[in-house]
Amino acid sequence: MEKVKLKSGTEYTLKKVTRDELDDITDALLGSFNQETGAQATPNKIMTLWFRSCIKDMSEDILIDMSFEERAELFGILQNKYFVGEEKASSSS
Repeated sequence: MEKVKLKSGTEYTLKKVTRDELDDITDALLGSFNQETGAQATPNKIMTLWFRSCIKDMSEDILIDMSFEERAELFGILQNKYFVGEEKASSSS
């Protein structure tokens, strides 16, 4: 299984994400985007959803212990892996 490592040195193992799961987390991300302000309406909830969906053995204790910086860094890594990859895949057709 693929692992990701944060600047803090903490490593997480990625789950195999199904197409349906990827659709759910991507739709949640896009659905929480506020068109008027250009910001996420529920950024913390979205990050937690992505972590639970994409990271193996993501527990409540791990989530509570993560700093905001770690959460933001991990979320960016996951977006690049799963969301940006979607744009690349769809633009190649």
